Amino acid sequence: MTIYGLYGITHGGGYLLTLMSPEGASAVLRHVTPGADLSVHALNDALPQYHARRAGALERLVEAYGITVLSRDEWVDKKVELGDAIYR
Repeated sequence: MTIYGLYGITHGGGYLLTLMSPEGASAVLRHVTPGADLSVHALNDALPQYHARRAGALERLVEAYGITVLSRDEWVDKKVELGDAIYR
């Protein structure tokens, strides 16, 4: 499964990773399990966000699932390329 990620910061100063895939958000949620070091925030019609509870958790998630981390500009381009399929 191809998964793309974008690092971000929460309003409270925590770290998060937003994920998208050509297979859709529901496929990401089924495939990527958070474990004890992460929490998942997934709203309808939004991309899932994995929030770190401990240092290094996001990096371990990226490594475990082979997530391709993109820059902000690459992320925007990839979202346009993949279209609305990422939200299903």
